[in-house]
Amino acid sequence: MSDASPNSIVSARELVVRYGVQTVLDQATLTIHEGERVGLVGRNGSGKSTFLQIAAGILQPDAGEFVRRRDLVTGYMSQALTLDESATVFTNIRAVPLHLRSARDFFDALVSEKARLARTRQA
Repeated sequence: MSDASPNSIVSARELVVRYGVQTVLDQATLTIHEGERVGLVGRNGSGKSTFLQIAAGILQPDAGEFVRRRDLVTGYMSQALTLDESATVFTNIRAVPLHLRSARDFFDALVSEKARLARTRQA
């Protein structure tokens, strides 16, 4: 992609995705630069999850181009999580995929802090 700047981490150009007759991305273009924080806001069915799946490499657009920086690691957590209903919440969170380890590590830190606070209250 010739118009991507050197400090961009991802660049999407003229992405098109159709599901049957419905077009959810219609020539969507976006560049995200190093250090930027981005939020996707829109109605249900407007293509937010589709865009994120393209960004994570799970889905390919029908047309257009998506380029990510070579060393970029992406992950995608589906809105429809599959949980083991016979397991505890703790076990389900610990089973989080490896690419989401930082979320799991954050959860572990919260559990440790809760235990530390409980010990402090008992003392």
